[in-house]
Amino acid sequence: MKAIKYYDGRNNIEIEVSDEVVQIYQEIKRDEWRQEYYMRTKNISADVLSEAGFQFEAGESNLQKNLEEAEDAHDLYEKLVTIRRVLKTLSFEQQRIITLKFYRLESDTEISKILGITRQAVQSRLETIFKKIRKTF
Repeated sequence: MKAIKYYDGRNNIEIEVSDEVVQIYQEIKRDEWRQEYYMRTKNISADVLSEAGFQFEAGESNLQKNLEEAEDAHDLYEKLVTIRRVLKTLSFEQQRIITLKFYRLESDTEISKILGITRQAVQSRLETIFKKIRKTF
């Protein structure tokens, strides 16, 4: 048994958990750190926009289009930052379900096997998570 520190949005909580849970928690935290690091270090630049598939052509006629595409990319970035903040408000179990479903692309059946719950419970918990996220937006 090891203790992990968890911030629930208001308080720091120390929880004793098994080594397996610590490993999973650390993996989630590493993924979060990597994504936050990527978002902090990746600026909206011509190179980033080019990597995202935007094409820049010479001439003033395309300038307005390119500016609109850059604004859209910035809006998308802002939405991603907001989503990350919302995900941090979820419980550890909810974060784990989201990680399995959308980062690892596991099916509901696979998630139920990993968590040791029924597929219907996975679907119910996903619906609860989506409701919580919708309230934020």
